[in-house]
Amino acid sequence: MKKLFLSFLCITLVGTSLNVSAATDNFQTVQTQQTVTKKDTVAQAELPEKEVKAKTGYSAYEIQELLDTNAEGEYNLTVVIPAGTYEMERSLYVYPNTTIKATGAKLVKQDKYGAMVEAKLTNDDGGYDGNSNITIDGGTWDSKPIIDLDAGTETFRFIHCNNITIKNATLCNVPVGSHLIVFAGVQNATVDNCKFYGYGTNWHTAKTPKEAIQLDTVHSITEVPTLQENEILNWDDLPCDNITITNSEFYNFSRGIGSHTAVAGRFHTNVVIQNNNFHDLSDSAIRMYNYKDSVVSKNTINNAVVGVLAYTYIEAKDMDNAYLTPNNKKVGTLPTNYNISITGNTIKNIKIQNKNWGDGIRIIGSKKRTIGGVSITGNTISNTARYGIFTTYAPKVVISEKNIISSSKKSGILAEDSYKANITGNTLKNMGIRVSGSNNTTVSGNTVENAKEAGIYVYQAKNCIVGNSTKDYNTIKSPAIQGIYMTTACNGGTIQYNKITDAKSDGIGVYSSAKVTVKNNKISSKQHGININTKSKSANITGNIINAAKKSGIWLASNSKASTISNNTIKKYGTTGDFSAIYVYMSGGTNAKNTTKITNNNITGTKNRTNNPGIKLSGAAYTLIQGNNINSAQGTGIYVFKSKKCTIMKNIVTTPKERGIYVTTSCNDTKVKSNTVIKAVGEPISVYGSPGSTVSGNKIKK
Repeated sequence: MKKLFLSFLCITLVGTSLNVSAATDNFQTVQTQQTVTKKDTVAQAELPEKEVKAKTGYSAYEIQELLDTNAEGEYNLTVVIPAGTYEMERSLYVYPNTTIKATGAKLVKQDKYGAMVEAKLTNDDGGYDGNSNITIDGGTWDSKPIIDLDAGTETFRFIHCNNITIKNATLCNVPVGSHLIVFAGVQNATVDNCKFYGYGTNWHTAKTPKEAIQLDTVHSITEVPTLQENEILNWDDLPCDNITITNSEFYNFSRGIGSHTAVAGRFHTNVVIQNNNFHDLSDSAIRMYNYKDSVVSKNTINNAVVGVLAYTYIEAKDMDNAYLTPNNKKVGTLPTNYNISITGNTIKNIKIQNKNWGDGIRIIGSKKRTIGGVSITGNTISNTARYGIFTTYAPKVVISEKNIISSSKKSGILAEDSYKANITGNTLKNMGIRVSGSNNTTVSGNTVENAKEAGIYVYQAKNCIVGNSTKDYNTIKSPAIQGIYMTTACNGGTIQYNKITDAKSDGIGVYSSAKVTVKNNKISSKQHGININTKSKSANITGNIINAAKKSGIWLASNSKASTISNNTIKKYGTTGDFSAIYVYMSGGTNAKNTTKITNNNITGTKNRTNNPGIKLSGAAYTLIQGNNINSAQGTGIYVFKSKKCTIMKNIVTTPKERGIYVTTSCNDTKVKSNTVIKAVGEPISVYGSPGSTVSGNKIKK
């Protein structure tokens, strides 16, 4: 039969580079030759057409006799199963070039063994040419009589096949541990306008989650169970390619579409999952394990444990089910670009079950199996029990183009250990963006409103850019704590061109992170406008506008030495407590050549308060204060305390509420020169208890 069928087909050997790596893998690059059959439409069109029709109530044996008409694949055969109910007491085996039309028919599985429908194999030798050109159109394929049996089964099963179409059908009610469709080593399959539901007697509590549609590799009889085991002569680890699933509904099941096992180095490719409706699932809606060059778009997902899951590595709790070793023992290196696009989906009401998941979109790699090249764009995600979007070990992941995320219990977006992530142009409501361990990440053009945490939080991630330009700034409104917080070894980070309003804590915070640049931001906050502290050395704070800060406009503290504060505008500050427009605490320079610099800032005090200097130093030796314009300081214009070898020069201090310039207590060898003090309420310039200090060339105006 097969040799006759193959005379109508063009067989091409395609060398496919299949690459993956693991701690136990052989890391040499391997190319695996696969036999791939392409559909020869001209040859198929030349086959004679034939139609046979079942009678209502036919047994499975009688329907099989109709299918056997095409046992040699010599016709384009159509088997019509008219409306009615049919008891399926055995599997139906389908041959090449066969269409089953079952509109209005209900076919009810009676036997727990085998699939209801399976593509027939005859001395199969691997590749995609075991069986081809099969269509199932219509019908309700129901396994309810065996739903409470403790046995796995499938409704449809296809192994080593190509050109499979399933449309307008309903598949339902399988036992726990079962699938409704299995594609194993299948190329060019389409599922369209179908309905999938019914997993065990209670899908809510089923403890063995499985996919309604599973994509599998042809690895062994354990992973791909079939009563045709003796017909498979080559367990070739063949994955699926070019699978399209559209316009279908999945509900009251465990998982919707995907895979739960993988063979190292074998990837399902060119999978398109589009315009489907997933709802009321006890696990993941879409589960992409070792997929490449695939698209998930315009699906609706409601009430699941995870919406879209793409991963290359199972998490710790699943380590017993790690990658299967290829039968030929040959494994290559990990690809750098998986080319997965997740776009335009609507995902809502994602819950946690058995302490698991709770994320709208979750991308998982590991240090040795990163999942690069994932794009997440234009999705709408709401009401998730954990994260809206979560990625780990996903280098160069793109999360952009108007993802709209609201009401996640944790963060809206978390990029973890995802080098060069790009988080751009998203809208988040009631939660923020978190970057953890993801060096060289860019976060720009996002709108974050009413976050219950920091608007943007960056942790242990070097050389990150938060805000990009005047056209690509982040807008952060009313976060519960900081607007932007960059903390713990975020060395070399840049925070620029952000608009932060009504931050309940600091507008921008930097903690224990060296050489961070904070520039050209607009800020209003309930605490410090900008807070740089705890060994955040060599910070550059420039060009910022602080419209309001209840505490200090800029607070530089705790050994954040040799930093620069320049060209900032501070309009309101210190509405409570002992704070200043610019306050430097224990963060001076390290020597005369490596100073902390406070230069060319514009400060305006607006509250009728005292004891709130315009600029204050405390324990900050080797600091240069130069060229600043301080108007209506809410206390002394410039106040220097216990800060040796500082230079205060060419500043203009106008109408301070107290002294103009005050240098006091162990500010030894400080220079006060060429400053202008206008209409100070207290002494224009005063130096106390600071041996070696000099005052020269200053102008005093009353």
